[in-house]
Amino acid sequence: MNAGARNDEFRNIGDVWKHEMDIDGDVESLMKRLMGEIQPMYDLLVAFTKSILHKQEKYLPAHILGWNSNWYNLFKDSIEPEIFTSSKWNMNEALKSVNFEPIALIKRIEDFYTSTGLKRMTNTFWNKSLIEDGKSSCHGTAADMFYPEDFRMVVCGCKNLYDFYVVVHEMGHIEQYMLAENQQPVFRAGSSVIQETIGDSVFLAMMVPIHLSRLR
Repeated sequence: MNAGARNDEFRNIGDVWKHEMDIDGDVESLMKRLMGEIQPMYDLLVAFTKSILHKQEKYLPAHILGWNSNWYNLFKDSIEPEIFTSSKWNMNEALKSVNFEPIALIKRIEDFYTSTGLKRMTNTFWNKSLIEDGKSSCHGTAADMFYPEDFRMVVCGCKNLYDFYVVVHEMGHIEQYMLAENQQPVFRAGSSVIQETIGDSVFLAMMVPIHLSRLR
């Protein structure tokens, strides 16, 4: 990757990543500034969490958050366990009870995207995407094949909340590919910052109770 970066007149791949994200200066200084902006909220969250654990005579784990700065297990086991065990809130159980076929679930997700004014998936998407029923495993991904209306997705399984998230996220990539289809190839992929934001933003919008009730 460093060799490829130097071929494009960058010093290394780190400079490529910084250029893509419009970061000109020191990354460490930028991270410290951003952390300073969210520190007050973070301090409140930690204080709240510690107060709940103290009432339960439990301690804050040494690592605090675990992988990917995710508080899920801490909340699931200590703070609001009834939310995660109740069938009303358990998305894994809810998706199993509805028992969507993969194509049906993907079409429901497509409907949400189109309700925001974005495009429907192309015929090539439906004909050439690899959509499995969960019997095999793979890393979900989306691809722009750089051919008219040829956008594809690979997903293995649509049976739980994580699978649901993967489909929403990958379809976000494809929506961006379709919007940029008439751009020159060098511009079609767009910024990875934008790429990764679209699907995750839509996922948060889809997780509101009003919409989830419509999936039933």
